[in-house]
Amino acid sequence: MSNWLYQFWLFSFNTAKHWGEGPRYWKAQNLGLIQNDEQYSVLSTGQHKMVITSPSASLEQPGPSAENVCPSQLCRWSIHISQENYETIPSPPPEPFDEPKTSSSMRPWPETWHHPPFEERLRDNLMHHDFSSINRENLPLAVGVVGEAAERSQDQLLIEALGFSIMGRNPSLVANILRKAIDAELDLEALYPLHLATTYLDGSKSCCQVLHLIGMAVGDDRKSYINELGHTVLDNIMITILKNHSSIKPGIVDDALRGELHFSGEQASICGRWDADSDCYRALLASGISTIPFAWKHKFCHTSIQVVCHCIELLASYAIGGFLESTPSGLFLKHCPCCGMKLQLLPLHTLVLTAFYLGNDGCEDEDLFGVICCLLCLLRNGGHDHVSDAAEISLSLLFGEDDGNTCTHNSLSPAELAETLWQTKVSYWSTTAAMGWQILLHIIREAEEGSGNQHGLLEPSSPDNLTDCGFHEYFDGGYVFGANERLGHIWAAAQTELLTYRRRSEDESWTSENFDMEALLQSLETKTAVSIPLIQKSMMRRYCPCGLFKDGWVECSYGVRREGAAAYYFSNLDDWARTSMLDDNVVAESNCECY
Repeated sequence: MSNWLYQFWLFSFNTAKHWGEGPRYWKAQNLGLIQNDEQYSVLSTGQHKMVITSPSASLEQPGPSAENVCPSQLCRWSIHISQENYETIPSPPPEPFDEPKTSSSMRPWPETWHHPPFEERLRDNLMHHDFSSINRENLPLAVGVVGEAAERSQDQLLIEALGFSIMGRNPSLVANILRKAIDAELDLEALYPLHLATTYLDGSKSCCQVLHLIGMAVGDDRKSYINELGHTVLDNIMITILKNHSSIKPGIVDDALRGELHFSGEQASICGRWDADSDCYRALLASGISTIPFAWKHKFCHTSIQVVCHCIELLASYAIGGFLESTPSGLFLKHCPCCGMKLQLLPLHTLVLTAFYLGNDGCEDEDLFGVICCLLCLLRNGGHDHVSDAAEISLSLLFGEDDGNTCTHNSLSPAELAETLWQTKVSYWSTTAAMGWQILLHIIREAEEGSGNQHGLLEPSSPDNLTDCGFHEYFDGGYVFGANERLGHIWAAAQTELLTYRRRSEDESWTSENFDMEALLQSLETKTAVSIPLIQKSMMRRYCPCGLFKDGWVECSYGVRREGAAAYYFSNLDDWARTSMLDDNVVAESNCECY
């Protein structure tokens, strides 16, 4: 039965992911579940062949080791563009279109192939059983009855279709299903679509577009911002960072998850290196392993950082659940065994602990550049108002060192938490990770020092580089980083770095020479002008002390595009085999149709 459920999940996932291109129908044959009339598929992976079963594959007969089918360590990425509107002309008659056998053909479908719609495909395959290699007579249930039940419950079928479209990270399909769900006035709360979208983030193909669509539908509904575990959507983003780039187990982030062997959504790499239908992942399942090996992961990379920061920007722009406004975190929650106090962190404390586990249990070469970007993004999007807020925290409880006889919690601000961790844990790290932590600590300190002077007047020290973004009227005339100009410089440079650089071979550095972490730390330690090449060489367009590029905030909800940040062309992202171009007009048009 578990094999059958897995096969239906794989069919639904593939159909959602490739809807609009590739095969019109996914059946057992092109899903790789049948070959040579056998009841299992034989999957070729280089010199090896193996039997594909399900996530519950037997450990007594494992396939080849995961090392033999390890995914590439090199990311893929996406670039947001906005194409100019143009006057359409009549198209020539369509050429004959033969259905491809696999997803290798990326030609868009003819319009007729979109019928029947996605939700009906799910129902029809339950009834026809074309997706499975298992004889329906061998199943402990009547498959036809399941299909008939699905047909009677159209609302539930539509909700399931939305869930699979989100997991497939297919923005056009998500928009289509959302439109139908809204028209039917369906309650999507039980699906927690914002959490599902951030569980299956894909910085290589769809970036933040799925969350963008769902955010428009949900609005500022607080019920959708906190799931059944008490995790906020921002918490879920922190989990996504850790599950993709560290070795920690679910029980570390939440005691309620101690029985879980792996995080949800592990089968989809955030930077496009593997997916649920990838040969390497299916080979892993065939070998009897359902948890992503640590050897597959790498440091918090630019592709992952960009999609995470875009999502933070979107959550703030929609003010979903109040976002950072007095919404505590549901991660790392403890209760004092002595006095019973609930020890609940605030968002910036959770970010500090996420940084700690990345540095302590993360991958080789981790320098915390990614968490530094997330911190600056949070500070710019409301976190600056709360950077001094304190929370009751027990490091002894967090690290399993508490004897339960006395209260060990103290009221700590994010800066105090970071300083305490530096003194007790972090100072023993590698030079690279420790340097990243020091930068993180300096930024939090500077933000805290300037939080009481948010509306102070700021005289730009570099009038040729700085401008006014015009956004400050929404902050009663104050700058986002208060009177601290240095943080705006760093945030502008960090955004430009993400928009212009990727590691394209394994012998290249993770961060470009234009963003010098060592020089940045020296500037922060000496409280002098930020001396990194992006700033010193005038490589960026004019930007505000908020770190916002001139008029960039008007262009899109998640930030600025490459052409709005770089003063001239110096990007290395134009590797078309690894690049996806995302037309933001498509999402904007979908929003207009949906809402």
